[in-house]
Amino acid sequence: MRRWLNDYADGLLFLIAAIEVLVGSPSRSTELTCIQLRNTSCRTQGLYNIGRCMAIVVQYSKTSTRNGHDTLIPHVLDAFYQDIIKTVTFVTHPFAEQISQILYPDCNDITVLWHNQLFVKNDRPFVTEDISSILQCTSLEAMQVQLGIRDYHQLSICV
Repeated sequence: MRRWLNDYADGLLFLIAAIEVLVGSPSRSTELTCIQLRNTSCRTQGLYNIGRCMAIVVQYSKTSTRNGHDTLIPHVLDAFYQDIIKTVTFVTHPFAEQISQILYPDCNDITVLWHNQLFVKNDRPFVTEDISSILQCTSLEAMQVQLGIRDYHQLSICV
């Protein structure tokens, strides 16, 4: 079970990297890593159906003191990523939540993390360094150049 959860977390890391690169303009990775599956007392959910499309909505909080609220920025998913997100949300994520209860019986925080967040790395949320490392590995393999999250953001501005 532990191996499955590790492999699933690796798959989520590839998914978050693909969404960062392929779905709309790049977000701050901290906005993307904290996407909620459900509303909580502090944050609203980050998955929405807009008509026949599904969107990941990131919350930009840098201007919230000036505006009095977070700015919501939707990133519409194509059909391929919509299907993956639906499978993650309705099939594999609930299973991972159950496994986390078995593997970490004394850590309710981990189960709550799996219950509320879309992107989880076993016992913690993903961080920018996780996304940057997977982007570096895949860009090195594909282009023979290591591009981390900061490099990708700079290049996307130029293009």
